[in-house]
Amino acid sequence: MPRCANLRRYLKNKTESRGMEKISFIPPIFILIIEMVLLEHAIRYGERYVIFFTIILLIVSFIELFLIMREIHKTRKCKMFNQTLTIKLDDFITETKKTNVKEIVSQFVDRYPIYEKNRDEVYELTCQILQTHKDENIKKINK
Repeated sequence: MPRCANLRRYLKNKTESRGMEKISFIPPIFILIIEMVLLEHAIRYGERYVIFFTIILLIVSFIELFLIMREIHKTRKCKMFNQTLTIKLDDFITETKKTNVKEIVSQFVDRYPIYEKNRDEVYELTCQILQTHKDENIKKINK
């Protein structure tokens, strides 16, 4: 069912998310349930002011849930981007066997133009990867 693809992808992301991300949903949902009970009670007894303010609180709770989901999505997207970039960059450095950071960054961005906007991240990751490779070589020599 193509119509449910987004829902399945969303649910898959939620089940794969970390524990704290899942826990961050508990307070807003708990408050939302309490507000719904209060709204039902206010409607039953016809308390207009309570109905008005409870509806405002319900709207705020829905907005809060939306913002939490958006923040989790952004964090996850950034993490996946960094993992992909790190893997590609490490493979590229291993393949080219260069040690000049400027050359590596320039050639990497030439090969993968989608990372042109992220040149700073590519530079930082290149430095980290080269340092890791250097540390690994030192460990091999000392053994």
